[in-house]
Amino acid sequence: MVKIGDGDLLGYYALLIPENSTARIPLDVKGWKFDLDIKFDNTSEEPGVDITPTNDGATITFRKWDNSLGTALLEPEPLATLHDGQKLAFMASNYAIGGTNKLDLQLLLQEV
Repeated sequence: MVKIGDGDLLGYYALLIPENSTARIPLDVKGWKFDLDIKFDNTSEEPGVDITPTNDGATITFRKWDNSLGTALLEPEPLATLHDGQKLAFMASNYAIGGTNKLDLQLLLQEV
């Protein structure tokens, strides 16, 4: 198992996401099955990350992550807490190439 800081790497995804598209990652984390949707909103004035629960999982929206030089989270961002108290978190970096986002996403399982 690959370890990054205090987290175990559950998955790594390198995605090319065209403008106005949503990527869906079906996940199974310790028996918890859900869909993780990834969207970009470059109309926002301030960069940020929003996590919204949905009926079948969650949506991560990256706001104003349209820099061709790159944008990244500097530390793991919490996504969910599992029934045993472990934390599911993610790290992300993105490069905007024209209207396409080149996203690298890591999912981490962190001990309490």
